[in-house]
Amino acid sequence: MIWNFCIRRPVLTTVIFLAVFIFGIFGYTQMPVREFPDVEFPIVNVSVVLPGADPEVIETEVVEPLEEELNTIEGIKEISSTSREEVGVVTVEFDLYRDVDIAAQDVRDRVSRARAEMAEDIEEPIIRKVDPDAQAVMWVALTADKRWDTIRMTEYADNVLKDQLERLPGIGQVMIGGEHKYAVRIQLDPSRLAAYHLTVQDVIRTIQQENVDIPAGRVESRKREFLVKTRGQFSSAQPFNRLIIAERDGAPVRLQDVGQAVDGRENDRNVARFTKEPSVGLGIVKQSDANMVELVQRVKKRLHTLSRDFPPGLSYAIASDDSVYVQENIQDLIITIFLATALVTLVVMIFLGSARGTLITSIAIPTSLLAGMAIAYYLSFSLNVISLLAFILVIGIVVDDAIVVLESCYRHMEHGAEAKPAARTGTTEIAFAAIANSLSLGAVFIPVAFMPGMIGRFFFEFGLIVAFTVFASTFTALTLTPMLCSRFLAVPDHTRKPLLLKVTEPVFNLLEWLYKPVLTAALRWRWITVGIGAVAFAAGIFVFGQLESEFTPSVDKSKFMVSFEAVEGATVAFTDKYARKIEDIMVDIPEIRSFFLAIGLSQSGPGKANEGISFVRLTHHNKRIRTQQEVMQELRSKINQLTGVRGYVMESGGPVGADVDRRPDEHRVERR
Repeated sequence: MIWNFCIRRPVLTTVIFLAVFIFGIFGYTQMPVREFPDVEFPIVNVSVVLPGADPEVIETEVVEPLEEELNTIEGIKEISSTSREEVGVVTVEFDLYRDVDIAAQDVRDRVSRARAEMAEDIEEPIIRKVDPDAQAVMWVALTADKRWDTIRMTEYADNVLKDQLERLPGIGQVMIGGEHKYAVRIQLDPSRLAAYHLTVQDVIRTIQQENVDIPAGRVESRKREFLVKTRGQFSSAQPFNRLIIAERDGAPVRLQDVGQAVDGRENDRNVARFTKEPSVGLGIVKQSDANMVELVQRVKKRLHTLSRDFPPGLSYAIASDDSVYVQENIQDLIITIFLATALVTLVVMIFLGSARGTLITSIAIPTSLLAGMAIAYYLSFSLNVISLLAFILVIGIVVDDAIVVLESCYRHMEHGAEAKPAARTGTTEIAFAAIANSLSLGAVFIPVAFMPGMIGRFFFEFGLIVAFTVFASTFTALTLTPMLCSRFLAVPDHTRKPLLLKVTEPVFNLLEWLYKPVLTAALRWRWITVGIGAVAFAAGIFVFGQLESEFTPSVDKSKFMVSFEAVEGATVAFTDKYARKIEDIMVDIPEIRSFFLAIGLSQSGPGKANEGISFVRLTHHNKRIRTQQEVMQELRSKINQLTGVRGYVMESGGPVGADVDRRPDEHRVERR
């Protein structure tokens, strides 16, 4: 048997488990850190932009042709669509058995077929999977004094900071939120156009023909040649005013005769501010296998280095950092693991009354946990709330087999056997019982990993980690524990009891004296005992049915979101007036540390000028008296007092990320 081999080869056994320690520590340090397990959601979004179209046109010219083609894909669970001004979004949810990458490719093929049936002026459709890792784990807000405008901040963020940050390992993408790119805006006078018998299309055609760089061939000599390029693109507004649109009565009609070209922004329909100051945001999106905590630390260090070379007047601040909550959560769980290990060791010591026996038994805990860490790493798992919960759960389980083996060996030594024969005989007696116990636990937790539905995907890591760690503990109990018992376990002299045993033995005798009459009564009135158990079982089922259910509990993350919308058709200026009122309310709440507010932002197509969102950060929960829910309730009640705007205060984050709750109204067409 394997335990006999380990007793005969203690050095080899020690080296094997030292290797387990090394692989476990390596796996622990290399596993990515995240809040929840890496779960792929079988959901694909298709976003199509048709400039200038109203929701009804989007519905008939974009959404309906898309839905007709997408309905032919295999394994669709549900198709839902939203049609709003200029944008149509179709969301396809597949059955869980479908591979999301293959499903996304099927969607791309169907969208290509449907383009012939859609309006000709649509922009290129955007097809993306719903991916929690596509959410920004950190937002950096650029702010500046009056020497800077948002156009210059956008250029600096795009040309300098974005390139520097995207070079860091682990970064998947750097998004720019609230950007204002430079553009020349053409303002036309309808009366002047009519006077010259011109249309807007005439102006557009002239600009498209004249404002372009074109290749002009090359100039060759005997030894060298030079490429020639006609520089026709204008870099400012003034040259546009001199463009000749047409000729009337032998005289040129220039753009300045029917309007004017002015320097401006490409998009005037969005606003971004950080704590009431104009701002441009940088969103850091990590790669799926990157360590969130280490990535954010690298970004902070790089930003600190880059800030030394910032132009005068420019500064940055951390507007949102998801790694803070994740890091604190993971640290708390790791501390819980150490505390649970210490408490289990203390309980074992109290009951065994032997320091050597306690040490031999307690070695099984870190050995099994590190073996589980190594297995989790090679299965590409991550350190998250669910996986660490599994490790906390198994702490009290992994020590069981070691205790049983040690007790069996100890009993034979009490009867006069030597250490090595006692270890062999004692382990042989309980080996198959220990194996059966581990298999029964595996039969409970392995099916958890393969539960159907989204819950099963979240608990896949949990079930396998518990099962494999329990199997590792049984292997440890049948190999390392017998070897240690044969070398270090000793039976104390009956005339000299250990001090701890002298203290605990009277307590155990008292417990035995109290338990004896209870057990006697239970055996005497068996049906009453069974009835009490049945009542307790029924009461448990009843109480369980009354409990409220939710996917994740409400926790104090020191951050939340505020979504608000003005009346349909409101301009950016009108919405911004109410946004400033909301900002004033948030400034007056002492627990709010900072906030990033934006109007007209959207993940798919142009944003709506009457909708806005704010990401709010609170001071750390250790530095405030009120909870996050209390702060949210106060802010919710104050926003509800505003007339002309609807506000929604909601928690941010979760397994899928933070998506704004876009509420339908009479000007948006929604189908399911």
